[in-house]
Amino acid sequence: MSAVRLLKIFPNSHHWSCGIFSLMIIIIIIVANYPTESSLPLFVDNDNNNGDLMINVTAMDIDDVNRDIFQLIKSRGFEFEQHFVTTSDGYILQLVRIINPKIIDDRQDKLGKPIILFHGFQLTGSSFLVTSAGRLMNDGHYYEFDENGHLQQPNDTDVGNTLGFVLADRGYDVWLANYRGSIYSNNHIKFNPKSRQYWSFSMDEMIAIDLPAIIDYVIDKTNHQSIGYIGHSLGNFIMLALLSTRPEYSQKIRPYIALSPVFYTEQLKTPLKVLVPLKEILRSYQTMLGYESHKIITEICMNPNTINICRNLYLYLIGGHPRNFNENRMNVYIANIPLGSSTWVIAHFLQMIEHGNPSYFDYGPLNNLRKYGRLTPPLYDASRINSTDMALFYLSNDYFNTMINIDLLKSKLKVKLMDDYLITDPSIGHLNLIWDKHCGRLFQIIQSRGFEFEQHFVTTSDGYILQLIRIINPKILIDQQQPNKPGKPIILFHGFQCTGSFWIITASGRLMNDGYYYEFDENGYRQPQQPQQTNDTAVGNTLGFVLANHGYDVWLANYRGSIYSNNHIKFNPKSRQYWSFSIDEMALIDLPAIIDYVIDKTNHQSIGYIGHSQGNFIMLALLSTRPEYSQKIRPYIALSPVFYTEQLKTPLRFYGSLKEVLRTHPTQVPFGMEIRKTYTELCMNPNTAQFCHNVYHYFLGGNPQNLNMHRMNVYLANVPLGSSSWNVVHFFQMFQHGNPSRFDYGPLNNLRKYGRLTPPLYDASRINLTDMAFFYISNDYFNTMINIDRLKSKLKVKLIDDYLISDPSWGHMDLVWSKHSGRLVNKRILDILARYP
Repeated sequence: MSAVRLLKIFPNSHHWSCGIFSLMIIIIIIVANYPTESSLPLFVDNDNNNGDLMINVTAMDIDDVNRDIFQLIKSRGFEFEQHFVTTSDGYILQLVRIINPKIIDDRQDKLGKPIILFHGFQLTGSSFLVTSAGRLMNDGHYYEFDENGHLQQPNDTDVGNTLGFVLADRGYDVWLANYRGSIYSNNHIKFNPKSRQYWSFSMDEMIAIDLPAIIDYVIDKTNHQSIGYIGHSLGNFIMLALLSTRPEYSQKIRPYIALSPVFYTEQLKTPLKVLVPLKEILRSYQTMLGYESHKIITEICMNPNTINICRNLYLYLIGGHPRNFNENRMNVYIANIPLGSSTWVIAHFLQMIEHGNPSYFDYGPLNNLRKYGRLTPPLYDASRINSTDMALFYLSNDYFNTMINIDLLKSKLKVKLMDDYLITDPSIGHLNLIWDKHCGRLFQIIQSRGFEFEQHFVTTSDGYILQLIRIINPKILIDQQQPNKPGKPIILFHGFQCTGSFWIITASGRLMNDGYYYEFDENGYRQPQQPQQTNDTAVGNTLGFVLANHGYDVWLANYRGSIYSNNHIKFNPKSRQYWSFSIDEMALIDLPAIIDYVIDKTNHQSIGYIGHSQGNFIMLALLSTRPEYSQKIRPYIALSPVFYTEQLKTPLRFYGSLKEVLRTHPTQVPFGMEIRKTYTELCMNPNTAQFCHNVYHYFLGGNPQNLNMHRMNVYLANVPLGSSSWNVVHFFQMFQHGNPSRFDYGPLNNLRKYGRLTPPLYDASRINLTDMAFFYISNDYFNTMINIDRLKSKLKVKLIDDYLISDPSWGHMDLVWSKHSGRLVNKRILDILARYP
């Protein structure tokens, strides 16, 4: 496995943000032996005066609609140079060079490696500049603003969404290409753009003439032997075609990063394929197509009454989901497409859609015979590409580049890729590779600790798309020939109103260069956590990272409806249909799908499972209905094994009267991100923080002395994180009756679904797993000793560990979040896991 693969930030992932994605590109450039000595460091000092800055992003979004590429650059605080390349056939191409005024630009050695960014079809270089609102600040760094205008502090894990400015901020010498015929490259030494002669070009001319001229120009101007190249869509077709016909250019492009490497075109999903019959007409009339309708489209789509129509049409043609975009900037994106091209370029693309192959332009049989010496156009041959510095980034659901075509391209290549990166989230579309909004808080936590991660997506039988986050310890060599590295897979499943982040926020920590994960106490002192040590201090408090540090293959589950598993193949999360699920679906559909996925991916016969609270209810319910899963889970460690619910102490039991209202109106609780954001900001305020702390302990129990109170805001920001109102109803129903029952739909609906007026019970006596360990506390508001004893009395199997923490000051969340959990919980977990290699 290559060093690049081990060093890069996000291997094999699925739903990501453009900010994270931009960082990945930077890291690939840095680690792949392409020196950029004068580039700015990846770690940015956040101690500046910009922290409280806000802007009116709505005003900036509106202004950006009408800004051209030069105005966009200036509005962000950067400068630019215009460069013109005259091709051998007389076209004048414009390159726009982004200048970072904070870097001394009168000395060539102060600039980093030159990088050409080449856009896709019907776009221009501005496509790399419009993703987010941002500004180059006085401290010399580029900052972006979220959808509410709040400044986002850049750091090692979140460097901004807008690739052009992110690279310039890092000291790279960014050159924005614009293909012939676009609004920025529409001149010719002889022909008028209104003439047919001007528009008599296809992609072949961009490949054979324009791209080599651009590369040679930049190399000459910057005095570099090789330069970087990042292409999107059509920007990749022309590069791949060039490398297949002139292999010597592989020495000039190091590295080449392809965002959606379009080359083969079989079975495309785009509705534009219905235009294939028009290719003969388009070939007959050489003219510009796209830009003349641009102003009309922009004006229509600026109208509040029609913006949704435009957005839906955009997504219909290009793919993707609106939640992945900054919807406040949809007008900006629409204003930047279509920006014009030749009808021959369109005819060329339609020709390839029809036949599925990367061919030269088809002039018709007679003209082909004159030009090519054959009746049909020849093909570009990917097997002739000899570049060993290529990285391919692609999607599982790209309307313009299906997996069939990606696999075909990779099978034709005779060289090894330096990175092969699949994003499996089906809600990510073709333009999300450059315009997706930031959404990576969980991933930032993982990265900030020095670990890496993979994103995996499981589509359930009823269409929900669940996200699993796999923590990667880069200090452990993942060798395909040795499947025991990393160690045994362990699923960590969170409780009610939490997410996978629950397992990774207990304490501050870092994976150090010596290969071990260390945590820091409340005073900032490093605590040793080396796996070979056997004393109590050797185990940290943050279970997710502790397990990864000890070589386990950690998978963080996220239940349906949480912020990390909020997609569906059919239903919109704003619809009632989406939220019409209870705990039953998590237990009987989601959990077996997750277990089977991890077993299949890791090639293990059995895996470990550690649950907390509701994460245990769904496992116990599954084992009671499908005992065969006891063969797949070894061991199962239950932290607060919630199952029976008699005489609970939580004040939430008094809200059971709301269950009928919540059952009638399936929706998200607590009612979306805005309320959660308001709640988080309230609890961050020093004047109200204590109130939030008191509410936390009132509902969940425990004593402040058990928590790292410096991190209380972190804990509060991670609960509640959303679920279905039916999930809440299901708990209220069980609070009322004390039994682990299926969801109660009401007598008539129960009769239809279950064949009885009342919902059936889950039967603990049917559980046959002999590898279970129970960890519980004496004063748990959500799981009293009465219920623990009842559960144990129902089981017909012996527990491998029955562990009571009798300290009455411990609360429901302390089994994971206590500052003593390393010594009292995690060390014992490691001892159990050691018995199951």
